[in-house]
Amino acid sequence: MITKMKKLPQLSAFDAVSNFFNKMFQIEGRSRRSEYWWTMAFIYLVDTFFTPAIGSILHLLALPLTLRRLHDAGHSGWWLAGGVIITIVTNLVLVFDLLFKLLNAFQAHSAGDLYLNLMISFMMRYLILIILTTLYDLLLFFFLCSDSEKTTNKYGPSPKYVEE
Repeated sequence: MITKMKKLPQLSAFDAVSNFFNKMFQIEGRSRRSEYWWTMAFIYLVDTFFTPAIGSILHLLALPLTLRRLHDAGHSGWWLAGGVIITIVTNLVLVFDLLFKLLNAFQAHSAGDLYLNLMISFMMRYLILIILTTLYDLLLFFFLCSDSEKTTNKYGPSPKYVEE
């Protein structure tokens, strides 16, 4: 038997932001695209027109919403860990590269050679990490823009589609 799915209307901006504050610490379940993007628009407005400190706090408090949005599209919340891993790796590579080059500076024939080696080393490693970060961000953006799975998935029932 094929069940017919009915699509619920899109959430209004007020409803989306209300849902965000009501489910701020809830990581289980699913959140619709409209809930996610209206809330992100609200956070960016607060960040732009008020103090960035409040916007930064709201961004951190929106992590569970992002997890629920990933769940709604059928993806694990662990995809968010990719950004943290890339940031840590980037910082470690740059710091260790700088320390290594400074410790071995006496081997350079001149200050110009040292500067050139440092610049080439930084630029190549940083370019690779920028490319990885960009690819990760594009993938995450694609996941966040994906439509809801129409049926119940392992994260719960669909917030957008109901059986008729």
